[in-house]
Amino acid sequence: KKAELEKQIRLMSNEQANLTQTLEQSSDQITQLERKQKEQEHLVRSREKDIEELRVGNHHLLERLETMSRSRSSSPSCRMSLLSEIEMSGSDGEKSVYQTHFDVIEEMDEEFDL
Repeated sequence: KKAELEKQIRLMSNEQANLTQTLEQSSDQITQLERKQKEQEHLVRSREKDIEELRVGNHHLLERLETMSRSRSSSPSCRMSLLSEIEMSGSDGEKSVYQTHFDVIEEMDEEFDL
């Protein structure tokens, strides 16, 4: 009977050790997942901020394009490309984001002038 009780104690001790190890691993995984979640939330906030900045910049540029379109139709001698105007007044970040788009717009504009 004593041997049987000692065997049960060993089995329970082993089970407790296994459960303790599983708990530690689960805690580590939870910590890693929480860290990953925070990183992803930060990335989402950063991208949302970038999107909003692009929307504002796009709105601003559309307004300028409309203004320039109106001025071109009323005064052909004052022709200035949108890219040139932005190079003179826009921020470096704004230029780098929109540079390739304006090249395409300028090329299209030149096609319409022909």
